[in-house]
Amino acid sequence: MISSTNYHWHAVYTRAKMEKKAYRELKEKGIACYLPLISVRKHWGKQSRLVEELLISGYVFVRVSHREFYEVLFVPGILGYICFDGKPAIITDRQMDCLRLLTQSYQDNILVTSERIDKGSLVRIIDGPLKNLCAEVVDIRGKTRILLRLAKLGCCVHVELGTTRVMMIEHDKSSKATNQSGLVSYP
Repeated sequence: MISSTNYHWHAVYTRAKMEKKAYRELKEKGIACYLPLISVRKHWGKQSRLVEELLISGYVFVRVSHREFYEVLFVPGILGYICFDGKPAIITDRQMDCLRLLTQSYQDNILVTSERIDKGSLVRIIDGPLKNLCAEVVDIRGKTRILLRLAKLGCCVHVELGTTRVMMIEHDKSSKATNQSGLVSYP
């Protein structure tokens, strides 16, 4: 019998839109795995429905021993292990427990993004009452609070926005203009 200390959690990346299929295949092979899903309310016109979405696109987590390590790579849809410095990253049991707890307890408050928004970034708001307005990010406070610059008033306004509600703008700062609302606008 193999000791549980020989088993480690790893993240594997998958082909696009193959996470659920790879997860099912891993389960069928008896490999311990986890696919973090969250429930999101989607709206289509006047209808809405609760749907399950991936928390982290392209990732499935597996708990394997050295013996099962290569078996995972033969599952359809799996491309390889996430590696750092050429070695597959090991995720601790505690980190996996935290990930499970987050997905179970904070369904509507989880936001995962790989986009880096820094002070001075130029952003366009993509939804909500300020949709299509552009602004300069003056400060970031936590993960959901962005401070936008109001040029005409000479002050700043605090806006509660997640990073998925803004889009980075790749324009030169020298081309800025001010729109009707007073937010700095970059054409």
